[in-house]
Amino acid sequence: MKTSSYKRVLINASIGCAALGVLLSVAYVAFGHLLINAIYNSDIAIVQRLMPGKDATSLQNYVGGLDKAVLALAVYFVFSALVLLLAANPIGLALSVSTFFAGSLAIFLLLDGFPELVKPLRFDVIPYYTYRVSYLPDSVLGYRSRPFLTTKFTGYRGAAYSPLFGINVPPQSGTWQTDDEGFRNPAPLSSAEIAVIGSSMAEWGNDDEDTYPSKLEKLLGEQKVVNLGKAGYGPLQYLEVLKRYALEKKPQYVILTFYPAYDIDDQLADWVNRRTDKSVAKYTVGYGQLFRRYTIAVRQTADMLINGGWTALQLGFREAVGSEAMHPDLAVLKLPHGTTKKILFVNHHAAKSTEDLLRSPEWQAMKNFLIEFKRVCDQNQIVPIVLYIPAASEVYTEYSTSDSGANWLAVRKSEMETRGNNEKAARILTHNVGIRMVSLLPPFKEAAREGKLVYYQLDAHWNGAGREIAAEVTASALKAMRAESAATAEKPKPKELKKKQRHEPTVQEAMLDQRDSVMVRTFEGKINFWNSGAQHLYGWSTDEAIGKVSHDLLKTQFPESLAKIDAELKKNGIWHGKLVHATRDGRRVVVESRWVLEPKSKGAVVEINTPAGTT
Repeated sequence: MKTSSYKRVLINASIGCAALGVLLSVAYVAFGHLLINAIYNSDIAIVQRLMPGKDATSLQNYVGGLDKAVLALAVYFVFSALVLLLAANPIGLALSVSTFFAGSLAIFLLLDGFPELVKPLRFDVIPYYTYRVSYLPDSVLGYRSRPFLTTKFTGYRGAAYSPLFGINVPPQSGTWQTDDEGFRNPAPLSSAEIAVIGSSMAEWGNDDEDTYPSKLEKLLGEQKVVNLGKAGYGPLQYLEVLKRYALEKKPQYVILTFYPAYDIDDQLADWVNRRTDKSVAKYTVGYGQLFRRYTIAVRQTADMLINGGWTALQLGFREAVGSEAMHPDLAVLKLPHGTTKKILFVNHHAAKSTEDLLRSPEWQAMKNFLIEFKRVCDQNQIVPIVLYIPAASEVYTEYSTSDSGANWLAVRKSEMETRGNNEKAARILTHNVGIRMVSLLPPFKEAAREGKLVYYQLDAHWNGAGREIAAEVTASALKAMRAESAATAEKPKPKELKKKQRHEPTVQEAMLDQRDSVMVRTFEGKINFWNSGAQHLYGWSTDEAIGKVSHDLLKTQFPESLAKIDAELKKNGIWHGKLVHATRDGRRVVVESRWVLEPKSKGAVVEINTPAGTT
């Protein structure tokens, strides 16, 4: 009798919870939006307490937030009803749990023992099983890709894609293949002039030719570029990749892609705080404890099913109530030339001052890493270069509008005020360590001013346009260094004058010396590189100088006609002389100027200017 009463109470409670969930949903569909609209447009004082910040927040943001809250509450009631029903039959509950455990463990053991079944059974949609068929364990790196792996992908819309964002992103398809060492190269390379090391920024592309290293190689012509990027790697792995894989290629240059929003705010932050790596499934593939790997697989499967179901419920509920609410995480960009885009800033840049960044344990760890990275490069006569990759928020925050989602608007001000600080910190850090840094922030900002997106809308990675710009900027810097080195080596110097002559700096030395201003420009004068020495000497920032014609910006006074100077530059590949330049504040400065023409380019000119006095 008591047992029967107990079951009856649970069943009645279950019915009541289910009814509450259904009634709440029906009432909200019928009257919810009308009520929100009436409150939003009311001038009653209590409204200000119900809707704080109403004047600066769109109605859509309130509607979207309440839609989600009501649906979550309704689902909670229905889920509670199911739990109560199961509790009314404890034997059935125990049998259900044991059956699930036995069944899921059997499937896991089958796929664990025969990974070739993963793709035919479509379990590769679960990250753990993708890792099983794509990666090998490594005691130092944690994991590495299987060699000679070929995978085709279709329907890819971005790592953060969800139909809830309401962005119609065209699906992408492509082919992913690895070389004998597990890196993304079309064929094995025993040697290369340039090695690119980094995370997925270096590795990503729809096919091998679409990656940043491949685009760079195409622009450089005869020089081979090896792609040593790997998704999920961070600074600790970069150093091992340099020692294990890059050195054996005997490169002249090693380009380290530096993306602080991931390398520091994710990877080094985890390491400094001794947190478990977010890609733990990758690190435990193949040699982690069996039960640990099983729980990872089950958790990922459950997350996928729950997230998929929750997404479907939200879409259905949105359709029922006729809602077109802005997703709270999205930013609406109003770019120049009338371009409007929605974007998800997957990785925000750290909203801190430059000083706070450099003092943080994460940036100090990065400094120590770079010191060791440079030491290894120097020992092997390799020139290290850091390629600074900004987060999308550093480039596009200023174009985001008040129509953006509530979550983005909550951080927009701090992101706006600090959008250049990470790059400044990186410049100071690389300068102090003695490594040249090439920054993508100025050219990416220039692309934004032209109304272009250089990142995917629902992914942290740069898109095809971004990879193209990155390759062009890097190629210009490398050509400048080669041209300067070649011209310095070819220029004869009488022995008796060598000791008296001032040491002519290489481009890399000039980059690290505030006395020397270095720019890389086209033959016609359009600036595409502007170092810290140039900023110090003339007063214009890199953003302000990039894209300008140097002779116009600096109001150059030449010792002879520009046509005659250009003719000598074309003939000899180098020109020396004194120029008079104007600074931003109107002063006139005399500089010892040296122009070097990159012989293999269509007119890339390296111009190094050293102050010689004022007029």
